[in-house]
Amino acid sequence: GDATAGAGSLAAGLDDATTGSSTLAGGMDQLAAGAGDLAAGAARVAAGDRQIADAVGPVIDTVLPAIPKVTAASDRITGDVADLTSQVSTGADSLSGSAAAARTAYTALLKAHPDLAGDPSVVALGDAVGKVSDKQRQISHTAAEIAGAAGDVHAAAADINAHSDEITGRLVDAKSKLDALAGGAEKVAAGAHQMHGKLADAAGGAHRLADGIGTADAGAYRLAGG
Repeated sequence: GDATAGAGSLAAGLDDATTGSSTLAGGMDQLAAGAGDLAAGAARVAAGDRQIADAVGPVIDTVLPAIPKVTAASDRITGDVADLTSQVSTGADSLSGSAAAARTAYTALLKAHPDLAGDPSVVALGDAVGKVSDKQRQISHTAAEIAGAAGDVHAAAADINAHSDEITGRLVDAKSKLDALAGGAEKVAAGAHQMHGKLADAAGGAHRLADGIGTADAGAYRLAGG
């Protein structure tokens, strides 16, 4: 009688344990599933961060050595434009000087020989001198515009050069931070994957515990009914 009563009490207690262990196993399943979703999401973030770092890093590596070259190229352009301006507009040997000399010579020719004014050859020469002068003025105007643009380029390059250390520092820092972000995201993803595996193992253990308690509960009922 006492054994039967004790078995009944045990069976009743095991009922509660069975319910609790089943609930625990179900909760562990949900937790493991959530960890799986977290691991998958972390892996996607890590892959995206690494893709950004791998894409931006080489660009920065290419830009850094190009910064000093910008100023050097600008200096060369400025020098070339100054030479062009000199050839076009400065001095007797320039295009402007040559055109002016041609006009002066033509005017002097007509002054010295006014009777040649109607000569077709002289008229043609005058037309040619006029066209040369017109073209010279167009070239001078274009050269001035080029010089202005070159000045703007040189000023921009000088500004870049003046802040090259700051620009370089920011680019290097940006690359370092991108690499660190990608590395950190990969560590998070690895940790999340490990956590998922451990939670899956724990959920399996919780199910085995629930099965064991259920078996014990059934045995206790058989003993109580003995």
